[in-house]
Amino acid sequence: MKKKVVSMLLVVSMTLGLAACGGVDENSTEKQDGTEMGGTSAPNYETFGEVIKYDPNVPVNNGEEIDIELWYWTGASNLFESLADQYMEYHPNVNIMLVENPSEDYWTKLPLALQGNDGPAIFNMHNSYHDMMIDYMAPYDIPLEDIEAEFTGASGHVIDGEIYYTDYGLMTATVYYNTDMWEAAGLTEADIPTTWDEFREVAKKLTIRDEDGNLVQAGFSYNGGIQGDVIGMQYQYGQNLFTEDNQVTLNNDAMKEVVNRLRDLYVKDGVCDYNFGNNSGDNFGQGTVAMFLGWGFMTNLLKQNFPDTNFDCFEIPAPTEDVPYAYHRYNGESTFGINKNAPEDEQEVAQDIVKFFMANDSIQKEFCLANSLFPAKLSLQSDSDLLAIPSIAVLAEHIDRYIWPGAMPSTVETNVKIMLEDIFYNGKDVTQALKDAEESINEDLKDSGFESMESKYKYATEE
Repeated sequence: MKKKVVSMLLVVSMTLGLAACGGVDENSTEKQDGTEMGGTSAPNYETFGEVIKYDPNVPVNNGEEIDIELWYWTGASNLFESLADQYMEYHPNVNIMLVENPSEDYWTKLPLALQGNDGPAIFNMHNSYHDMMIDYMAPYDIPLEDIEAEFTGASGHVIDGEIYYTDYGLMTATVYYNTDMWEAAGLTEADIPTTWDEFREVAKKLTIRDEDGNLVQAGFSYNGGIQGDVIGMQYQYGQNLFTEDNQVTLNNDAMKEVVNRLRDLYVKDGVCDYNFGNNSGDNFGQGTVAMFLGWGFMTNLLKQNFPDTNFDCFEIPAPTEDVPYAYHRYNGESTFGINKNAPEDEQEVAQDIVKFFMANDSIQKEFCLANSLFPAKLSLQSDSDLLAIPSIAVLAEHIDRYIWPGAMPSTVETNVKIMLEDIFYNGKDVTQALKDAEESINEDLKDSGFESMESKYKYATEE
């Protein structure tokens, strides 16, 4: 096999064994070029995948040597090394050149590189840059019905009957709680709240103040920003975030209920103060906060930065015991983008790598474990290793009750953040704050081309 070429940043080479899907045994008499010692027989690997199937025995690029670049941003070199190593074990004529870019430069350099025909054939994608990237991307040559049959939420990524990328893993708002504080408060597993009223009572039990009334331990904190969590709570009341003509709707009864409840937790229930720490996730890790709302990536951050903090997770509460229209929104980590301007032979290889990834449960499991993501692929949603991660396990029962609203325009979160700060810190009237934020966002959305995906939600037409 050729030696991988790595540009821009040095990536430490890792030679990883093939996953359970098969590969070349180092002790085998079969050589990597497919011949046997003293013979000429071709390799005979097993086809893998359930609906999307991958046959490693099919030659790529007619078996002729080819170099292609795969770009990704800093932070997961081991995952991409693993993917490249496993793919090239099957196809030693392909040399995947991994190009690691600093995260802060990635979305500046990548669009420029894709404008010509010498950019990377395949690249790491994120849905938040959909508008910037989609015009440079080629659709997958995997049948649409196959992708939709195997991947949760794939229908939300269909454009004119084709998919250019979808989610391999999902993430949403989850309640993290300190298990030591939970036990010290006399709470048990039976006290896990499923409604917001129950949550408020638990938060009060977890709150500790000293003799002078000063807060020592917050029962629940959202200091540092909760805008990403608020955008999604309105679904619990059957209220979409966007209208049919793709305008945001904030000034409604559902959002007022959400905002007033959050304010009451502090003002009426006293479970935290606005000046008690400036980052609820860090404060949780530091041991001054008992509960906070975090997304899946917080699992790894807490384990890395606060290894002595013992925690578990439970699903975000709902207004009543009944299953709501939806529990919240989700966002996803995306499958790869293919450069439509790359040479035809490089695009062919890129398409094959995508199919290899989509069919390969083992590699997708690696990616989901590394990022604490709920797997979008149905065949992995009961995997015991993934379900051992609390922030993944709590989503298993109701994953179909989370909404993908589309690639969220940044103006939504920016203006909701301002809105909440005005309400919580400056005492602005709730109705006026919602109205002002709604108007500002919709002004920005006028020429954005944004289209909500809420209508593709599984239960959208049933409620």
